[in-house]
Amino acid sequence: MIDNQSPATIEVKAFSRFVVWFFISSAGVFIFCLWVFLDALQFESKYSLSGIVGGFAGMIWGLYIFLHSSPGVFKNRRVIFEIVPEPEGRVQSRKKSVAIKDIRDLEIRRRGISVRSIFYEDLVIYTHQGKVVQMKTYNLVNDLTFNQQIQQYVLPFMTPDAQEAYKRKFKQFPSNTGYLERR
Repeated sequence: MIDNQSPATIEVKAFSRFVVWFFISSAGVFIFCLWVFLDALQFESKYSLSGIVGGFAGMIWGLYIFLHSSPGVFKNRRVIFEIVPEPEGRVQSRKKSVAIKDIRDLEIRRRGISVRSIFYEDLVIYTHQGKVVQMKTYNLVNDLTFNQQIQQYVLPFMTPDAQEAYKRKFKQFPSNTGYLERR
């Protein structure tokens, strides 16, 4: 969703449909696994030990997903990050900020080897200085809307080589051949 806070700042907010799915999935997994765990505690089946282990592991997983996604859901106004679209503009979150002119490449993807990277994609920004800046999206940003915002507000202020590299990523897919040219 695009929401203008001021004429100079574009807020990239959590996609409301993803927020609803987040609550349904995390609460559903936790409740289902709690039911399996409590049912298995009665030891009425030879699979009760599997139910206890599986139910407990599922409750831990559901709780982990809920706790790690809740900052994106319960943030002030659900703003994941902001774009300041001007020649001296920035892409910024609460803790990190990158000047648009310093961006070499950016994408939403999994990065690193960790439990978090198994479940979550982040906004990964590569700079001309060789730095890699990672901003959490909590899987609440719509990829199509994100790409449209990048093309409209960030791409015009990036360096020409960075613009070409970004456009090249979309020309390799036949279904997206006219996507960048329509703007």
